[in-house]
Amino acid sequence: MQDVADHAKVSKGTVSKVLNSRSDVSEKAKAKVLAACEKLGYSLNPNIQDLLRKGVSGHSQDIAFVLVGSEFANPTNAGMIDGVSQGAEKYNLHMILSKLSGGEESIYSLPPAIRDQRAAGILISGFLNEKIISLIRDTGIPYVVIGNYPNSITAFSNSVELNIGNLMHLAIKELKAKGKTRIAMFYENPDNYYSQICFNEFKNALEANDMILSPELIFEGKGGDFNAFDVMEATLSKKRITFDAIISLNFSASQEIACQIIANFGRERANQIIMTTVANFTKKMPMPTILCEEVSSKLAAMGLELLVEKLKNPDMEIKRISFTPNLKMCP
Repeated sequence: MQDVADHAKVSKGTVSKVLNSRSDVSEKAKAKVLAACEKLGYSLNPNIQDLLRKGVSGHSQDIAFVLVGSEFANPTNAGMIDGVSQGAEKYNLHMILSKLSGGEESIYSLPPAIRDQRAAGILISGFLNEKIISLIRDTGIPYVVIGNYPNSITAFSNSVELNIGNLMHLAIKELKAKGKTRIAMFYENPDNYYSQICFNEFKNALEANDMILSPELIFEGKGGDFNAFDVMEATLSKKRITFDAIISLNFSASQEIACQIIANFGRERANQIIMTTVANFTKKMPMPTILCEEVSSKLAAMGLELLVEKLKNPDMEIKRISFTPNLKMCP
């Protein structure tokens, strides 16, 4: 590092800042340091770097993003991965992706990075259950739960969740202002905690806006992303559509519903109906839509901020952050 500093005619501290992606260094100095590194063939020893960082901060620079019962390749998880990776880059952390089935029974069945405490902290989401959370707690590694879960899951940890109550009230108020009075709802699984909260808050928002809940406009899924077609086929195969707006906070299901409406009733009729959904990996919908923007990436980024705060202050009290996204009418 001193050789690089001498060659670039900067301080050793400036070289350190550039190599650690610090923002408090000029572009001119950065260019000189990188040119010197390339000319001299300089490279960092990651093992020594981790030891040095651990000596300074008291922990390693590895952060594990743990997904339970789902696939990282699933597009619905892309937003969270993006949010975590951006935060990791900001704080110069290494992100480890770890997948759990949800059926693990022992700490020894956890991925080595977690089992052997190589990770300084954990962000966890997916289909969480009390056993998995108990195993994570047993590792002694600080963790943050991302998503909406019952108190049995979040009682002992920091967490970040979507404020579904605020979201529903804002969405129903916006739909009412646009003259939509027959509002339908599709939710994934009546046995799922998140779906139950969505439905209950939907009912509360209707009541607060002096609207009536119509049972025939409530569509229950059977779990999973792609089942809206089967659930709504009978209703959408009729000659006339029975609602003028529909809320589905599952983006994949919303796309299914939108395509089904267009196929059965044509684009002109579909353009008279407003969809409300949560945007994750894309912001394009084939019909007028109220989008709750960038929810999963924002939740993940906030979760990482909370985890960094916990690592800096291990004795901090448990925090639960409830996030209300911006709503945007598209197109």
